[in-house]
Amino acid sequence: MKKVVFCLVVFFLAGSACAVVVDDCEDGDYSGPEWWMFDKITPQVVKNSDGEKSKGKYSLEITGEVRGWYSGGIGMYVADKADCEKTGSMILDVYGYGKDSGQIKIEVTDDDNLNWDCEQDDNYKLIKDDQLVYQFPVNWEGWKTVKIPLSKFKDSNPGIGDDEFNPEKGDGSSGGLLQFNIIFIGAKSSGAVHVKIDNIVFE
Repeated sequence: MKKVVFCLVVFFLAGSACAVVVDDCEDGDYSGPEWWMFDKITPQVVKNSDGEKSKGKYSLEITGEVRGWYSGGIGMYVADKADCEKTGSMILDVYGYGKDSGQIKIEVTDDDNLNWDCEQDDNYKLIKDDQLVYQFPVNWEGWKTVKIPLSKFKDSNPGIGDDEFNPEKGDGSSGGLLQFNIIFIGAKSSGAVHVKIDNIVFE
């Protein structure tokens, strides 16, 4: 993942929609300043088996301890990498290990006070910008491509920001889609999570 800019590719499609490959794990590394990690998960880049090569040579394996449903997560600041329209999607490949693999919650933040920053209080709660979430269970075995239209993300902090999802940069004063977190939650209130992810794309 090449110093966490990993394999970052930006190219623009028709209109102002975009396609941004955030990470495809193909440099076989997990290091650098752009990804952050929090709480009780362990990420590691692993080599895919011959039967998985359609997903590339490597993927990111996540294991973690679950307490009170929660395990931990990873995230990245993307405002300097993407200009995404509301009609876009977030796409990622997810490998499940069966019905108890866990759940994935994706949090995205948009820029409502036009400063390209995510202000937080002492409890890491946003105080100026919208936070929107989408959550799904990983209850299958093997690889599955999950495509989430940005319109499916729901406001999780009403009264903060403008309560509208504004992922596009517009006239350039807004940072648009600022950052995202991928949070790993247990299939049960205690136990473990175990998944692999790959090919994280905004399109």
